[in-house]
Amino acid sequence: MTRLELVDHLAIQFAHAQKSERWAMYRLIAPVVDHANASMGLRDYFEFNQTSLHGTSQSVDIALLDNSGLPRVMIEAKRLDRAIAAEQIAKYLPADTRGIVTNGLHWVLCLNGRDKLVTLCDAKSREMRPHALDEIVAFIRGESLLPQEWRSQQDGYVASFIRPERLTKTASAQRAVNAVTVVREMRGFRAELDRLPGISPLDRVLLTAMAQAFEELGQISSTLRIEFRKTRVSIFGECLDGRRIARLELGKRQPDVLILTELVQGDEILCGLAQPAPHDKGPHMRRYRLSHDIQAASFGRAMAALLNVCDKPNKNRAVMSA
Repeated sequence: MTRLELVDHLAIQFAHAQKSERWAMYRLIAPVVDHANASMGLRDYFEFNQTSLHGTSQSVDIALLDNSGLPRVMIEAKRLDRAIAAEQIAKYLPADTRGIVTNGLHWVLCLNGRDKLVTLCDAKSREMRPHALDEIVAFIRGESLLPQEWRSQQDGYVASFIRPERLTKTASAQRAVNAVTVVREMRGFRAELDRLPGISPLDRVLLTAMAQAFEELGQISSTLRIEFRKTRVSIFGECLDGRRIARLELGKRQPDVLILTELVQGDEILCGLAQPAPHDKGPHMRRYRLSHDIQAASFGRAMAALLNVCDKPNKNRAVMSA
């Protein structure tokens, strides 16, 4: 596909956008990567797996590999209507490896802790910007690196201004709903923990440590509402307008924990126990993965202490993390 053909192809796709991440990958992102790589001859590898900073197995959507199998460019794909930021690719990048996170419209170019946003079409006129495409291609090829206007890596997210088409359904599906048990005191927490089916050993270590920490604090805070389902445990904080402040997805070999970003931002205790990553659905939550018993137990105690005093974030932290 020539440069002009690629510009025309992208313009047509933006005019008939779809919601799926797979659509963005194969209609918007892969054509740009293929065009750039045509003169490089690197091996394109989808779902390139590696060990993340927090010791768990994770995959980046596309990697361009050299003859020795080392990634020269790593690309994280999001669906068109997702907000994106540099931090969504930073966790994957070794030093001097070019990285991109993109929803097909916005492309955040990253290298060695610096990043730049490039957008393929104009927000008002919706006209394609061929020079922006040229800049993305040059970055993938390694021809244009670290221009002066790049910034130090920041947490700011950029939202898409193109909305996917919505198709009318002929019928509405009925969503399966798991039974929910609401807990506000320790006896109920222990009872639900004992009857949870099919949770992993590390899930049980984490939740048991949380229960012990709540008991040492005297009680579960009256500002917390804990919901047990067979697939997850969710915690809501009345001190934060009733929002969900944490979630544990059950059944995974390595516990998958989300905690509200504003609670853990700069928190030395939790970040010292596990490396946080941005949640795939946006910057409002931080994601933690836990890989062994000692880590899960320590994290559970620290997490319970943090959530139990979410309106007084420094109280009792050092004691509970010990």
